[in-house]
Amino acid sequence: MAPQPELVESGVRAARKGEPRSDVDHAVFAAKRDLAFLFKLALACNNLWFERERAVTLGYVLVVEKLSRLLEWEPRIAKVRKGPDWEKYLRLAAAFVDHAGRFHGEVLVVDAAIRAVSVRYFGGAAVRWPETAAAIARLLKDYALVGEFYNDQVAEAPPLRKRPQYRAATAEALYAGSAEAVATMTAYLVDRARAETLRLVGEDNPAADLMAKYL
Repeated sequence: MAPQPELVESGVRAARKGEPRSDVDHAVFAAKRDLAFLFKLALACNNLWFERERAVTLGYVLVVEKLSRLLEWEPRIAKVRKGPDWEKYLRLAAAFVDHAGRFHGEVLVVDAAIRAVSVRYFGGAAVRWPETAAAIARLLKDYALVGEFYNDQVAEAPPLRKRPQYRAATAEALYAGSAEAVATMTAYLVDRARAETLRLVGEDNPAADLMAKYL
């Protein structure tokens, strides 16, 4: 998506032909501002992912490392249900569940917020660049697979089978509980684009006020 202000201006002037010049000029300005907002909104969606990608990718590495440690510990606690080794095993399982849910959930929220922007402002058209879409899809799949593997190999094994608090949340469960976070993220993307559009037309103070709540 690339802004085309000249086409917008010519289209508006043609549609408003015969109207007072001041009214036409105002309509042209408003149309260009709206176009700039949409362009900034598409950029904000992609830039948000680039800002978060490193953290959630490293998070995936951390989650896999914790799963590896749990698998190494399994023979040691196969018939043990108390003592230091057992307590450490439970802490490792709890840490896996926490980290997997947190990082997987963050990718889901970013993905859902971008989709919400696409539907609300672009009629469902894709606003993500191909590399953005591919990276999000890959991480969502990786997190889902590692969670499934953990549940099958660890949470469903005899030591933890009757302890549901040690099951990793599925993508469906994480998404179902993320409505508020998605709404907040969507609002942030829209406000970010609005603020950048305001700065384009020299309205720096309103732009700063709009983003102050996110600082």
